Amino acid sequence: MGAVLLLTISQAMAQGESPVPGSWSPAQSVTESSSSAPVPGAGNSASHRFTNGVAAAISKYAQLPLSIFDAKSRMQELRTMAAVAKPEEVLESVNRLSEWLGDMLDAHNRMAAVFAKHEQTKLQALAEKQAGQKFSQVRNQAQLLKAELLIQQHRYPEALTPLVDIVIAEPTSATGLAAYGKLKELGFSEEPPLVPETAALPNAVNAEPFKHLVLPVKKPATIPAASVKRIH
Repeated sequence: MGAVLLLTISQAMAQGESPVPGSWSPAQSVTESSSSAPVPGAGNSASHRFTNGVAAAISKYAQLPLSIFDAKSRMQELRTMAAVAKPEEVLESVNRLSEWLGDMLDAHNRMAAVFAKHEQTKLQALAEKQAGQKFSQVRNQAQLLKAELLIQQHRYPEALTPLVDIVIAEPTSATGLAAYGKLKELGFSEEPPLVPETAALPNAVNAEPFKHLVLPVKKPATIPAASVKRIH
């Protein structure tokens, strides 16, 4: 990936451009040249320009976000595309974004681990760990969209792995609950019973093994009437 990205940047510089990675805005459009590599969604008005006004090199690598803000923007763009386009037209872009976000997550986690080894960089370690968590959340959203697109194509077995991974990573978040709902819709998971089958009354739980510990209640001793002497 790095070699291709450097080649793209070199081509852009040869044309007199100065691309700045990672600052595209989904609200702006860019003119596609005939020699450019095809970009999913490039025909859409939501194609990208860099914020400094310099046109981006038209390449699939230009749509890979570097900041968490750009990652969220790209994720929203893909959701919009998925609502109007055929699943197969969006799936490749979703896969590319998901893989890239995985690389970003790994990079932040590796830096966090290194910074955590030195007392003077503890704050940097915390910042990198938090950044990794944010990228992980967006990646799980991309994985959920991937699973939804696969389900629309009736590729149900392929949708299981991303859905299960999301549930394991975020069992209580909105994304995790949505993924678990998809697993139940597919019949992979079942609805939990309202009352567990093994439930019993509280007083009856494990009472049998402790019967020998219950002391019998003794009645007060009674004195025979014949043995009672009256005091005159």
